[in-house]
Amino acid sequence: MLPRRGTGGGAAGRLRRRGGAVLLPPPRIGRPGQTLEDWCPAHGREDLLEEWDEPSRGAHEVTRGSIEKVLWKCGKAECGHRWRARVGSRTGDGDGCPACAGKVPTATHNFEVYCRETGREELLEEWADRSRRPKDFMPASCVKVPWQCGECGWGWEARISNRTSNHRGCPACAGHVVTPTNNLAVWCGENGRADLLGQWAHLDKAPKDFMPASTKKVPWQCGWGWEALIRNRTVSNRTDCPSCAGQVVTATNNLAVWCGKNGREDLLGEWAHPDKAPTDFTRASAVKVPWQCGQCGWGWEAVISSRTKRSRPTGCPTCNPPGGKRGKVISP
Repeated sequence: MLPRRGTGGGAAGRLRRRGGAVLLPPPRIGRPGQTLEDWCPAHGREDLLEEWDEPSRGAHEVTRGSIEKVLWKCGKAECGHRWRARVGSRTGDGDGCPACAGKVPTATHNFEVYCRETGREELLEEWADRSRRPKDFMPASCVKVPWQCGECGWGWEARISNRTSNHRGCPACAGHVVTPTNNLAVWCGENGRADLLGQWAHLDKAPKDFMPASTKKVPWQCGWGWEALIRNRTVSNRTDCPSCAGQVVTATNNLAVWCGKNGREDLLGEWAHPDKAPTDFTRASAVKVPWQCGQCGWGWEAVISSRTKRSRPTGCPTCNPPGGKRGKVISP
């Protein structure tokens, strides 16, 4: 079934049926628009006719709103820049010469001229693009080009605008990239952190492949194996082995061992977890587990760390005197 006229998209929506035959609509004949040659004098834009430089046709052959791109030449004697632009953009939006507006590089306004006028000749010395020249770009260009540091010889890519407006220099000299003289291995040697090199456990990468402030998470080994961000191990408030710091459960660091060392065997007697043992938790665990009083038989739940803290540890809520900190009662 054919779509009704006006309901479909494109030509398919404009098909008509006559006597079983499908007929296309007749071609639409638009009204001729005012030519650019006629429009310019009527609107005080004779400058467009003077700047017309299209060799293939004249201003009398295009309408004033044409979307065709044609060649123009700036009417200012000191400029003379040639460029292509849509006819409609010059009559409707009022676009003018891009060179006079500082949007394109010219002999008097380009990146090379900018460097010499602002005392930034070091940018010209560090330019490393062999196929393009500094005078082919604007100072605010967002194009990425290669550079080579005049001090350390490091090569990198950066936008021209980042070097002119943000004054960004060599990332190697600034310590932002890994180099033979700036890496984690060198930093460890200079800062007395040889322990990090001994604990390094990455199978494919070496410390010399990373920066001291890297946010990469890598494996470490100190008897106990764990993963940590490199920067977390090099900052002043660094993190070390979680096992040595008592932050993970091990055979020598768990609630059962702590109770035996600190005379708190009562906690082991009151442990009432049906699936887990005291050896599965650290003494500072924030997990809430069930307990059962060894004196009155009362059952309740409480966080492990609340029972092992040195100041006012919690106990059985029925045996404790009024005002004591109590856990959640779970059975009479």
